[in-house]
Amino acid sequence: EVPEPADAEVLRTAVTAMAERQPEKTAEYLRGMMDEKALVKPQKELTGIQKVAVILMQMTPEVAGNVLTHFTEAEAE
Repeated sequence: EVPEPADAEVLRTAVTAMAERQPEKTAEYLRGMMDEKALVKPQKELTGIQKVAVILMQMTPEVAGNVLTHFTEAEAE
């Protein structure tokens, strides 16, 4: 399900604020959004990994970098 634009903005704002204060907790939250199985079947919606990438790209490089330090090497790729 694709969030409505207003909902997506609220989510982006909340995740970014959490990332600035608690990058490790943010990494755990975003890790929960990833679903490797979703990559196997064709979809019209974004996969969990794609959603996480979009959220990380919305953050400043410093904040995203802090969050990514809490991902494994495989997750970060």
